[in-house]
Amino acid sequence: MATVLRHLMAIFLLVQTVHGEACDDAPYMPTASGTEGWMAPYDLSISNANSTIFIDKPATDPQWSKLRVMPLLEPVTFKQWEQIEGVWVQSNTTIQEPVVVVTWSFANIPNSNSINELGNSLVNRRILQRYVTSQDPLNGNSTLWFTKHGNAGDYLDEVNLNRSCLNLSLNDQACDEAIAWGVPTVGVPFGFQKTSSDQPYENVLGAWWREYILIGIADRRAFVRPSYNPTVAEDSAAWMTRDGVPLWSHDRQQYWYAPVGTDEAMAQQAAINDPSGDSRYQFKAYNLNQSMTTDFEGWLKAWQDDSWISADQPDNCYVNGFPYTSIGLTGNWQYASAGSVLDQRFLSLSEFILKADAPIWWFGRRAGTQYLGKAQQSLGQVSWCDSCWGDLDMSGAIDAGDLLMVLEAWGTRNPCMDLSFEYDDPECASSQQMRSVDVMDMLWILEQWGPCDGWPDSLQTLRPPDCF
Repeated sequence: MATVLRHLMAIFLLVQTVHGEACDDAPYMPTASGTEGWMAPYDLSISNANSTIFIDKPATDPQWSKLRVMPLLEPVTFKQWEQIEGVWVQSNTTIQEPVVVVTWSFANIPNSNSINELGNSLVNRRILQRYVTSQDPLNGNSTLWFTKHGNAGDYLDEVNLNRSCLNLSLNDQACDEAIAWGVPTVGVPFGFQKTSSDQPYENVLGAWWREYILIGIADRRAFVRPSYNPTVAEDSAAWMTRDGVPLWSHDRQQYWYAPVGTDEAMAQQAAINDPSGDSRYQFKAYNLNQSMTTDFEGWLKAWQDDSWISADQPDNCYVNGFPYTSIGLTGNWQYASAGSVLDQRFLSLSEFILKADAPIWWFGRRAGTQYLGKAQQSLGQVSWCDSCWGDLDMSGAIDAGDLLMVLEAWGTRNPCMDLSFEYDDPECASSQQMRSVDVMDMLWILEQWGPCDGWPDSLQTLRPPDCF
């Protein structure tokens, strides 16, 4: 009993800290009461700020420090899951240049109707599932965007956010706040579709409350940074790419590709189309109309042209524009200031896209509170690496603690506890409101009862340093 009391007292003291001055207000709250008009500031962030491709080069380029590259790591070999003719089978595979990447995603990416649907597969503990975008016609052949693991934490630490505030065990608002603060990880807002004027979750193909973080592993050569300096290689003079900083053309007065025939241009082309000649690592992506392209410069220009336009286009269920800078950074729409200058603290992190023929292996999904929040070892919590979807209290298992949290939240709306995901998802049709925590979520906890798989044993050499 004494141990339990000490444990409860520790929680009480931490909760007092979390709810005190140490917690910053989220930039916006994605709940019905807080964001009935979030589309308006989103639209203003596009109209009030110009694409950085056309403005004068800043005197000191501080925002480019957010551009990231990927480290070169030792190969890893593991057992992959792959569906062949409707049957899941396992086989050995090796990644020569592995890298861990993450992204926010909707439940429908991969598509909810796809044979490779991630939500069901990872719930069923089928980890390291091989997925290839161009081989999934039910996914609409979307280009998948990522950031390197660690970028999100670096960002939140840079703005001095107390990440204990994003721990669901300490703050009952942590889920909404993690969603709000998590936007800069890939630079686009949640519910990235057109909404009605009075509720942020009507006419939404991918409702914000259904988003989570996908964790995957792929070959470094599978990625390219959507930038005028697209290399993903770690800092090295041999690449001669100014350590990832986009090249500025004084003649054109804008960021531009390196001149043909230069070492910089060769380095850029090596990132776009890997010199090995392996077809999986040659550039292929999808335009906004879902047409496939192998023209990197053309693809980048199309994204540039389609960005920085009004968000709410007639007869379209999607948001058309977002503040994408065409240099590998997306301007955080929440913090776009008036005029042509973006608040440089809040430019989103460096982005990468997965080449369409390159495979990625999914091995985890987490709620924003699990990934962005700070786990408390003193409370017996595990890091995000060893948790799993549904492990609400970060104990490393789906158990009585999580069931108790569901019961305590009964009848309220909480995205992190919307576990059953029993939603219809017709394109461009009105989706149902986020459901209150109810018996379906309780049954989901009971069905998934047991320890989390944690970090895959075969990937221990890639285990991030923030995983204690």
